[in-house]
This record gives sequence, structure tokens and C-alpha cells, in this order.
Amino acid sequence: MLSESNSAEERRHKTIATIDVGDLKASDDVVTITRRGGFLSAAARRLLEIVRKEYKKARMANCD
Repeated sequence: MLSESNSAEERRHKTIATIDVGDLKASDDVVTITRRGGFLSAAARRLLEIVRKEYKKARMANCD
């Protein structure tokens, strides 16, 4: 996860994408970046799994 200011150039060039994460509580805006074919540790994969699960849960709650 990176601050939005640290990812601005790559977002401008569309080399990365962003997703909103429901009710994430953070002191700064953050983004998660993965590279196609890039290495992700088991911990990083688990973190992404948790973030995606919570994001999906938050979206479903907001749709009701």
C-alpha cells in the first residue's frame, strides 16, 4: 500500500490501477499495488485477500 501522492505518476501513466476499500480507516489515503507476474509473499497475498473480502462485504452492505 502506498500513499496516493507516491503513486500519482504511475496512476497518471495508467501503469497501476486503484480500488476503493469501503470503510478502511487510515490516517492517509493509501493504494495497493501489485505487478503482473510480480512476486507476492504469502503475507502479502493474505493481506490482499482480507482487503478484498472486507471491500466486498462493505459494498454488499451499502447496496442494501
